[in-house]
Amino acid sequence: MERKSRNQILKEVKERLTTGNYSEIHKLRSINTTDKIVILGNKRLNEKDIYDYYEKIIDMQQNDENEFKAIGILVDNNVFLNMNESEKQRYILDLSKLYLSLRQEISLK
Repeated sequence: MERKSRNQILKEVKERLTTGNYSEIHKLRSINTTDKIVILGNKRLNEKDIYDYYEKIIDMQQNDENEFKAIGILVDNNVFLNMNESEKQRYILDLSKLYLSLRQEISLK
């Protein structure tokens, strides 16, 4: 098991004290990707957002048909439609990286 840094431990203690919901914090910490900085559509995703994508990908893997159109399913149309062409390309590339990272993590479990 990986040793946690002092900052990680202090961050968890602060979250537990402020939210009082240890099970939610533990769920979010169960995947490694929540420790990384993920920017999608000029917005930095928080742990909850990343975990929501993680759950969507798990659901998609149950249905082979959805796995072929995974990126299309994960796209937030409200955000995507308000972007110019270069922003759309960056959004799809960032979403693809997030998808591959989470999918790899799912396959390791």
